[in-house]
Amino acid sequence: MDINDCPLLYKSDTAFALTDPAKLSRFLSVKGGSMKTYDLYGFDHDDLEAARVAVEQALGVQLAPHESLHRGDYYRLDTVGEENFVLQRNFDPFYEELYKSEFPEISILFYVNGTERPEELERILTARIPNLRLLRRRTL
Repeated sequence: MDINDCPLLYKSDTAFALTDPAKLSRFLSVKGGSMKTYDLYGFDHDDLEAARVAVEQALGVQLAPHESLHRGDYYRLDTVGEENFVLQRNFDPFYEELYKSEFPEISILFYVNGTERPEELERILTARIPNLRLLRRRTL
């Protein structure tokens, strides 16, 4: 399951997925949850190291290197219970296909997951990284 897809929510012992954003919003407001945004950005070049340096400098963070069978070499920053960032190629080396085939011109993907400050991050990222663009925004 893609991190940007709707999460499973639990009621009693039965799991169900809320796919209607309006229903999910009402559910979260009743349960006291806050809306989280999941942004996907893309780089128009294929230099993962240059993308890492650009993101780290723009946000003042340090992305940790990771390796995965499906992602290959990638970078991430996790904060428990808060937003997290993933920087990876738009290619799955295991299946030898694009992760996001709707963006074939994009070589590097940057996920901003679970943020409560999407507009602020968008302003910072797009102002400081000229070859980065917002591809998709989902609020749950």
